Amino acid sequence: MIKLAGAAALALVTSGAWAQSPPLSNADFVMHASVGNTFEIEESKLALDRATDPRIKAFAKKMISDHTTAEKSLEEAAGKDKLKTEPMLDNAHQAMLDNLKTFHGTDFDKIYMADQIAAHTETVALVSDYKVNGKDVSLKGWADKTLPVVKEHLEMIEAM
Repeated sequence: MIKLAGAAALALVTSGAWAQSPPLSNADFVMHASVGNTFEIEESKLALDRATDPRIKAFAKKMISDHTTAEKSLEEAAGKDKLKTEPMLDNAHQAMLDNLKTFHGTDFDKIYMADQIAAHTETVALVSDYKVNGKDVSLKGWADKTLPVVKEHLEMIEAM
């Protein structure tokens, strides 16, 4: 089961679901970024309850805080263009969350970490692409402010 979960996480990252060419529209960028924030928050809420490693619980707490802040600031940036965030999960992220719910103990920790690496790798690609190719000044500002935070998250989870 662990190998399957890792494969699912890898499939999300390598699918190129968010790193698209031509660049995403403003609305698509907002939707994908919002899905990413929601996924981080929901998986991390679960990790606060189920993770066995105190470092993972501390990481999860930080994810909830940082991605809640990111979602609020995304909503503000998107609102300037009359776009709305929709904090929900797409099918791929919902499947990852549902899969994570089936694990406990150290297996949970391993799957959560694999999911977080995959999600943050994907988000770095999404935000980096929009920062360079995006058209909306407010959303590019959000991407510029958010990218270092997401990269920091990825470095943190990879170091565990």
